[in-house]
Amino acid sequence: MRFVNTVELKNRLNAVLSEVGRGEAVVVTLRGKPTATLLSTNEEELDRMLFERSTVVREAVLAGLRDLSAGRVRTARDYAARRFGKKSGGRPKLA
Repeated sequence: MRFVNTVELKNRLNAVLSEVGRGEAVVVTLRGKPTATLLSTNEEELDRMLFERSTVVREAVLAGLRDLSAGRVRTARDYAARRFGKKSGGRPKLA
């Protein structure tokens, strides 16, 4: 684990990010105190982190699961019809 201050991070951002990409953890300090940690990630870990840390996403998923278990479900077409004010059912006719 390496420590960098904000000035070094600003001046060497690409090099620091390359180190992080190779698996090195970097702690960013502000006025000598640890402020942030830079860790490498991939898309799967990012998805997991967003779900775990985003209250909005977590609440939306939990509300959906509650609706599903209570039998309150609707098709994507019905949702779009309600959301965008279009009639549900059937495909739009092509001219």
